[in-house]
Amino acid sequence: VFRLERLRYLDGEGYSLANSYLPLVYLPLLIREDFTSCSLYDTLSAQGVIPYEGRQQVTFRPASAYEAMHLEMKAGEPLSVLASRMYTAKEQLIEYAVVKSPAYKTSYEMVVYREGAGAQQGKG
Repeated sequence: VFRLERLRYLDGEGYSLANSYLPLVYLPLLIREDFTSCSLYDTLSAQGVIPYEGRQQVTFRPASAYEAMHLEMKAGEPLSVLASRMYTAKEQLIEYAVVKSPAYKTSYEMVVYREGAGAQQGKG
């Protein structure tokens, strides 16, 4: 497994600590990239590995000392944890990711739709 850890900043402060885990088959596509200046999904897409469907789950828990240090918060403060799996259109796993952010600085927007409902209303 190839592990990529990234610390993302917003307005000069550590905003999220992301750990991505990818199958080793993608290692030749990724090993020479500088992910401080490029996108993981753009890099994969340029090589023909197209992210298609993501499945995500959000939970909350106290921050560890390691997480708190990077996210400029106190250990034990609430942390939002987004666990995500990204697949190709052929349902091949591309990435499992865990993104941790201070809970009070986090906002999620979700779009909910009923599968097939658009077709019934002439939108599909």
